[in-house]
Amino acid sequence: MGVLTTFDAAVAASHDALRSMTQGDNRPTMALWSRREDAVLANPLGPPVAGWANIDRESARVAAMFAGEVEPMTFEEVVRVATPDLGYLVGFERSRVKRAGSGEAASMALRVTTVFRREEDGWKLVLRFADRNGTDGKRPDRSNVPNLFPPPEPGADESIPTPDFDAAVAANRQVQRLTTHGATASPADRRRASNVWSRRDEVTLANPLGPPIVGYANIEREASAVLASFAGGGVEFEEVTRAATPELGFILDIERIQARRVGSDAITALDLRVLTMLRREEGGWKRVLRHADRIPGARAITG
Repeated sequence: MGVLTTFDAAVAASHDALRSMTQGDNRPTMALWSRREDAVLANPLGPPVAGWANIDRESARVAAMFAGEVEPMTFEEVVRVATPDLGYLVGFERSRVKRAGSGEAASMALRVTTVFRREEDGWKLVLRFADRNGTDGKRPDRSNVPNLFPPPEPGADESIPTPDFDAAVAANRQVQRLTTHGATASPADRRRASNVWSRRDEVTLANPLGPPIVGYANIEREASAVLASFAGGGVEFEEVTRAATPELGFILDIERIQARRVGSDAITALDLRVLTMLRREEGGWKRVLRHADRIPGARAITG
């Protein structure tokens, strides 16, 4: 495989390499991965793994489960965003594969975000985040959800300053802590929460409740439903990896949530692995993607 000189070429190469994975061969995929320590694979079969050697072992384990395709793999693209040094793709991967050992046919459907970075030797895969959420196309009906995000008030300071990537990470974590108090949060706090989001067309929320949601108005409706369900609690963050270029960056966290549902005194424990993409805009760094998947308390494998 030659040097991949563009983001689009890297995406196409990754699709071809995935077809080799279904044949039991992880080598074409591994040729695409960055050798830097911040590279992470987060698949549905275990905790995130960091570093090329760990990714190689995990992808070989997964490839060994397959013995060929019954139907060709298809790719449904939802959002594609690229800057000069970093880009990402959100979409679905679907196929029917043969199970190794038995030859039994099985359907496979994944919701996936892949992140590529331009390095000295071309564009490299730096993060793959895959889950099974929303692959059936179903999501809760939010048509009657009231909007909990009041419009900005003239002259009010209702944005958390995000002059750089690290400040934006801190602001996003602040907002996620606020979410557990959503039903009792003040209007000003709710506006601050909404202002971490970009208003660009490609903004995307891929939460555990269904297919990705694109466009700020649609995200606001979904976020209102989530806010209305919580009346207190907290969030702890376990950082897995982060990386940033001058225009775009990402962070992968494990969020450990303890929250009280509205109308109940019981505390709900919820562990999520969360990929957040942040982009530099005129008003500071803004969230352009939140991809979250529920997990049973997974911890990253490194070293």
